[in-house]
Amino acid sequence: MTPREWLSAIKHTPDRLFHPSRRRSALDLLEHTPRPTAIVVSCLGNICRSPYAEAVLREQLTHRNLSIPLSSAGLIGPGRPADPTARERARARGISLDGHQSRLITPVPPGAMLLLVDPGHRPRVEPFLHRESVVIVLGDLDPHPITTRVIPDPYGRATEEFDRAFDRIDRCLEVLVGGLG
Repeated sequence: MTPREWLSAIKHTPDRLFHPSRRRSALDLLEHTPRPTAIVVSCLGNICRSPYAEAVLREQLTHRNLSIPLSSAGLIGPGRPADPTARERARARGISLDGHQSRLITPVPPGAMLLLVDPGHRPRVEPFLHRESVVIVLGDLDPHPITTRVIPDPYGRATEEFDRAFDRIDRCLEVLVGGLG
């Protein structure tokens, strides 16, 4: 293990240790909260993780005949298409990100659910939340053991990093949709 990997493992020890209780809390929240009026998925740039999650979630909700307005948004860089590698890796999974344009987060409607791929973004999205908004860290729903709550940003990395991020998003969304319907 490199020194960098060792430090990362130490830094994320609380994430690993508290994952079972955070997962239970997220599942309880899903179970005891009314169906959201809308769902917004947020990541940093809205060009990799959140557009993929939005597209997969749209497909899963349609498959279950659940009608919930969906969108994705980011914290930086509006007006950009989905990352080329994200489009390629999504296409390999039967998901199209063609036509996506990144958007900045705007106020979420009352009763909406905000899905964060990075819990560190919470302070930056707080001004956009309604008092009735529900916020879930998407990684907290992961049924597998985790190394970090963050679904790592694959931007600028190898295709394997996109596949790992998308695999995790798929697992978490499957749990989410199961809790919604």
